[in-house]
Amino acid sequence: MKRNFYSYTVFLFSLLFLAGCETPEPFENNDNNQLSDIWLTIPGQKDARFNGTYSANGETITFEIPHFFPAESDNQVDLKNLVLRANIPVDARISPALGNPMDLTEPIKIDIASGTGAVKSYWVEVKKVADLSVKTVSIEVDGQEINGFERNGELIFYVVPGVDVSNATLNIGISRHSTSSLPSGSKIDLTNPVPVTITGVDGTTKTYTLMAVPPQKLNYGIGITRKLFIKIGSEIGGFGAHTETSMSVSGDHLIIGTNTTPSRYRILNRFTGALVGDMTMPSASFRSFSMVSDEEGHIIGSSYTPKNSNFLIYKWDNAMDQTPELLITYKNESNAATDGALGRRLSVYGNLNTNAVIMATESRNPVILKWVVTGGQLVSQTPEKITYGDPIGAWPFVSDAQPISASPNTDFFLNYASEIALVSGTTGRRISAIPNTPALVGVFHMPIDYFEFNNAKYIGIAEYLTSTLDQARIAVFDVTDPANINGASAATKVFTSDQVSGTANPNGTADIEVMVSPDGEKAWAYLLLTNGGIIGYELTNYDPN
Repeated sequence: MKRNFYSYTVFLFSLLFLAGCETPEPFENNDNNQLSDIWLTIPGQKDARFNGTYSANGETITFEIPHFFPAESDNQVDLKNLVLRANIPVDARISPALGNPMDLTEPIKIDIASGTGAVKSYWVEVKKVADLSVKTVSIEVDGQEINGFERNGELIFYVVPGVDVSNATLNIGISRHSTSSLPSGSKIDLTNPVPVTITGVDGTTKTYTLMAVPPQKLNYGIGITRKLFIKIGSEIGGFGAHTETSMSVSGDHLIIGTNTTPSRYRILNRFTGALVGDMTMPSASFRSFSMVSDEEGHIIGSSYTPKNSNFLIYKWDNAMDQTPELLITYKNESNAATDGALGRRLSVYGNLNTNAVIMATESRNPVILKWVVTGGQLVSQTPEKITYGDPIGAWPFVSDAQPISASPNTDFFLNYASEIALVSGTTGRRISAIPNTPALVGVFHMPIDYFEFNNAKYIGIAEYLTSTLDQARIAVFDVTDPANINGASAATKVFTSDQVSGTANPNGTADIEVMVSPDGEKAWAYLLLTNGGIIGYELTNYDPN
């Protein structure tokens, strides 16, 4: 055993001797003397790192640092107490040594010597610069805030044509150490470009140009929206208890209807909500729960009619028409076991002077009455009755059937407490329905309006947000593709307004009305909340991005 151990030990030491006698490879010095990185820091400020800018010939490196750091503090940066750091080749040497506080009030020269001794020199200079940037900018027009953005020294606001910007209020956010020639709160006329100059702490200045420009148009759907107004009942002549239940749009007017006897059709300016006057009513006994307008602004209003009484629909050419025409007289022959009244909801699609479809719903009975207008003439005083074939749950007092074309057999949207369904005009059966979930359509969702805008099809509803039905908002859904209605989601809910608040109303007798401009570039949506007030919005085809 000793002999074997001795042999192994001699062998191992022989290997170590041979390895130790190998000649190491010679190390060749590198001639690289280029800076790979250089940066500047402020002692005690871990987030203060500044990179330099090289001159065209690469021999001068300029650092621009703020007068204060952090930017909105009062801590002035001391040029005599800054730290330079750099990355250099592995075998190079730098002079002077970096990494410690140094005085950079004047330019300094830095020499990089390569491993071969070749030297390259750089000049480093540090400049304090004032913060002349505009961090935020917006204007307020008619109570609507429009955010702006900077583009090559221009402060751009995308403003939809037709919006008056002659007396806009400017809000501008800049460094607290700088001043603006137009401080926040200034009134400006943006019908033409307006200059604004920012002056820094060191007296340097930068001038921007404020500009209102029209945005790009979308090829599909709703783009920029803006709130026109919100009015509580007391601001427009007062609301009664559960009395304001219908609304229509005609020309420049918004009309609010009451279900009193006689009814009052109140005329407002539809752009401002200001009270204008009253429409002419057909008689002192005319009590109307519902009044709507067609696509051209012609108005129809219906009487509230129990069973076995005459249901009346009058037509006005516009809000100023002094001689309403009795368009329909029909004896309500409902077969409903309970109620069966007509007139709580009325809808129309088309142009009553050419082709249109009118629909009314019975109360507490799933029956829709349909009248057809062809060539400006009512086809028959007697309506076609459509019994809905797929009702869910009990039929409420208030339901709404909204035709989606002027075709005599048009499909229609049916809105009642248990669902919002697209219904076949020929079979009376459900085609598809939006999921009846509170997160999507509210705790209640009455009534409905249908409109087509910018190559898309939409329904708008009054979406109630509380079980007491005292808070509601406009909600708009894209229903262009019927296949998406069954799977409606937040993606198809393309717009919601601010809410209108009031007091509880047990039947949810709000109203919604949407009008599209003749050129198809804008639409206006209005919501009336019984016991509350009204809100108006402008929808456009302009890109918000």
